[in-house]
Amino acid sequence: MVADTVPADLRATACGFFNLVSGLVMLVASALAGLLWDSLGATFTCLAGAGFSTMAQIAIGVRAVRHSTA
Repeated sequence: MVADTVPADLRATACGFFNLVSGLVMLVASALAGLLWDSLGATFTCLAGAGFSTMAQIAIGVRAVRHSTA
């Protein structure tokens, strides 16, 4: 998907940047999950993950509705 949205001469740079950002975000998410697990337990960590997933699904749905009506 990344390669299809950038000019041909920037494909490698775009893929590298995408993987850099993805890795950093996963590092932060893992650290946050570890902190939640240590301080509040497994149940709260799982509920937080469910909450973040729900927020992401809502954001994707809102964006899809906005783009379909535009």
